[in-house]
Amino acid sequence: MRVRVALVALVASLSVAVGTVAVASSADSVARVSPGDHAVQYLVKFVCGFYSAGLSSETVKPGNYATAINIHNYSDLRTFGRWRTDLHYALGSPVPPRMPTTYFAIASRTTGTIDCGTIWTAIGVPPGTFIEGSIYLGTDVELPVRAVYTAQTDINLAVDGPDAGAGISIDVEIYEPLVSIVF
Repeated sequence: MRVRVALVALVASLSVAVGTVAVASSADSVARVSPGDHAVQYLVKFVCGFYSAGLSSETVKPGNYATAINIHNYSDLRTFGRWRTDLHYALGSPVPPRMPTTYFAIASRTTGTIDCGTIWTAIGVPPGTFIEGSIYLGTDVELPVRAVYTAQTDINLAVDGPDAGAGISIDVEIYEPLVSIVF
């Protein structure tokens, strides 16, 4: 037990001496984070793009879908993180087994956003392509994470009737940190 504690202390001091990044600007206090040290992790669902009426799906109806994942940094320090996409479905595109990791920084008292355009660019598919999956998000501190889901479905009132609904939906979900995941 004593050896393990000493080893943990040695590794911690080496990471501080070798790998700590300091960031300072006139607007931010100094924040330090070791590269790869993103202890607070989230798993956030996304649905983006146009899903056509001629396609078959039991879970997605024809329409236009958008997701915006908002990461709020209310602190006086800049915060750091990383995210990667776990793509479950991409219309007309092969689904890669694992996507690359993207690193980010969010200035103090601002909000960072991962939206459909950001995800389409990261995975290399044309904007508007229907995609569905999850974002694995890791940050150096616990932050409020909210996802805004918007859907505009194709509803024909003459065919579907007046009880079909307006065809537009906006939903906001609040995501809590996970216990642990592996990036």
